[in-house]
Amino acid sequence: AELFAVMSSGMAAVAGSVAVNLLGGSTDARIEGNANVIANSNVGVLASNNQGIDVLAGAAAIGGTAGVGVGVVVNNIDGTTSAGIYNSNVTAYGNDAALAVDSGTLTNATALGNSLDITGSTQPTFLSSPSTYVSPDLSVTQSQVHGLAVNASNQQNIATLGVTASVAGTAALSALAGVNDVGGSTTATIQNAQINQADYVAPSTTNGVANASGNVDANADQQIDVRASSRQYEANLVAVVAVSGTAAGSGA
Repeated sequence: AELFAVMSSGMAAVAGSVAVNLLGGSTDARIEGNANVIANSNVGVLASNNQGIDVLAGAAAIGGTAGVGVGVVVNNIDGTTSAGIYNSNVTAYGNDAALAVDSGTLTNATALGNSLDITGSTQPTFLSSPSTYVSPDLSVTQSQVHGLAVNASNQQNIATLGVTASVAGTAALSALAGVNDVGGSTTATIQNAQINQADYVAPSTTNGVANASGNVDANADQQIDVRASSRQYEANLVAVVAVSGTAAGSGA
């Protein structure tokens, strides 16, 4: 989102901008209702959510006597991401190729850390040119699962780039407030369910020799992978300028 306000006057000028962004909703993947699922390969109950807000806002006031520039930005992200198996029977033998799911480990953790360093010798280009800002890479590596995967993955990012300026011969005041609120929940659940019980053979012996047991048709690497991961990024980058021949004030 982009929002700008500019005011110019020979006597007094007041300019203001207000941006309010709200994101919500839910992402839900589930097996329920006494379902009976048997798969020779894999079963994936996968929920993925990606939310982001980028705001570029500013206000400028130029007055011969007084100039006041004020900006307010409020961003809120609140959603739920859930994956689950409830009151059902699910068996995944895990044969054939593995199922790829989000691991929860950042793919480019080092690069993300460097992008947050605004004091280093190499500063991000968006500090001098806000229009070049690109949302951070919050992608994750993949895990390979043979069998059952219940996976909930969530990523949320908010960035505010704001500038206010006021110029006046007598008094100048500039202020900019940015508020970011990120919430919600991410869950992966197995509840009141029977897992990998189809064709299950209980341990037994014949003439003192152990018989094959378990899911005899299952892959030797059969797995149950239950995983929830969430990545969140918030940034407020603001610049406030007030110039006056007599009195000037600024705040952020």
